[in-house]
Amino acid sequence: MFAGAGCQDRIVDEALATGGDLRRLCDLFSVTIATAEHYAAVLNYPCLATDGPSTSSQTEVPVTQHGE
Repeated sequence: MFAGAGCQDRIVDEALATGGDLRRLCDLFSVTIATAEHYAAVLNYPCLATDGPSTSSQTEVPVTQHGE
């Protein structure tokens, strides 16, 4: 594990706890909007958000194969 892994875990945990509140992630961890969006993307993976807020209101994007 590298030194930043603990901080990354904290950011992911906060993203799950706040439902992906980008402003809160930026303010709390001094990251850019792009970085906050990266960590908030964890909400698109329900298997990772089992302890977090419900993701049922999220719009699911269909996965397509190459050439479709």
